[in-house]
Amino acid sequence: MRKMIVATAVVVRGSTILVLKRSDAVKNFSSQWQLPEGKLEADETPGQALRREVNEELNCEVTAAELSSTNTTEGRVASGDIRVIRHVFRVEIAGDISLSSEHDQHHWLQSTELDTNKYDFTPGTLVIIKAVFRSVS
Repeated sequence: MRKMIVATAVVVRGSTILVLKRSDAVKNFSSQWQLPEGKLEADETPGQALRREVNEELNCEVTAAELSSTNTTEGRVASGDIRVIRHVFRVEIAGDISLSSEHDQHHWLQSTELDTNKYDFTPGTLVIIKAVFRSVS
């Protein structure tokens, strides 16, 4: 099983959380919803990866970040089974959101929307979102 280390951004605005819909053009988890996140590059810390990914995916700058948890999810991608270790940060951002080609929509999710089945989340994402909603309510 391949291991992937990821930095995940949880952007909270009031009582909502920013989620992104993956484009149909991406290879894995296309059309599923996720938090802004990405793999750590060689010699990169989770904090550095977080700032780079937020800039690449949202065209925004991280103005504050706090590590809130680390969790592990197992799943399957086109190349086989993976174990994803996520370093989850609560972040504040500055700038207007402008999505990269990896995503085609963003939405400020409310806790009441979790039971609607409108959102198909990537593996491990829903656990993080539910934990954050519990902490802000």
